[in-house]
Amino acid sequence: MSTPAVISSRDVLSVNRGDLRAVPGATLLVAMALAAIGAPLFARHDPIAIDLANQLAHPSAAHWLETDVQGRDVFARRPFGVRLSLAVGIGAEAVALLIGGTLGLVGGFYGYWPDELIVRVADVTLAFPTLLLLLAMVAVFQASLVPAFDLLGDAFRDATDPRQLTRRLARTTTPTSPSPTSPSPTSP
Repeated sequence: MSTPAVISSRDVLSVNRGDLRAVPGATLLVAMALAAIGAPLFARHDPIAIDLANQLAHPSAAHWLETDVQGRDVFARRPFGVRLSLAVGIGAEAVALLIGGTLGLVGGFYGYWPDELIVRVADVTLAFPTLLLLLAMVAVFQASLVPAFDLLGDAFRDATDPRQLTRRLARTTTPTSPSPTSPSPTSP
């Protein structure tokens, strides 16, 4: 009986060390995280203060990236927008991990009918166009961050589940019936 292999963080980092494609994405992610953490430090003006005297002002020493229709400084609003975007992205992934992991564990542990039920429910949700389903759910629920996390997590969990992707791939590559234009096996 062999012992299980232990993978350390050093092993993971050494695999990606020579891959330069990861550098721009990692740099952008770190820059966004730093901007989100230091949002109050980067913002030179109040991001929600309305200044109607400076509506649509062009870039200047006072407003580096101009102002919007309500006179709010665009440069001051960017770091706070990044903070919100990262919160929504991380929240959606957390919800997807929690729901998908729980359903996967239940289906894998109990097998047979619970697994089939989970797969059938996932198939039904995959049958609807994601954007249409999200719009309908937003119309039913109140528009706030918590339902947004839940809806995005559900949508992208189903779209990236390897088991569902494999099942969809098998369905699209396996012919269900012979096409009328294909020659029949008995024709010469």
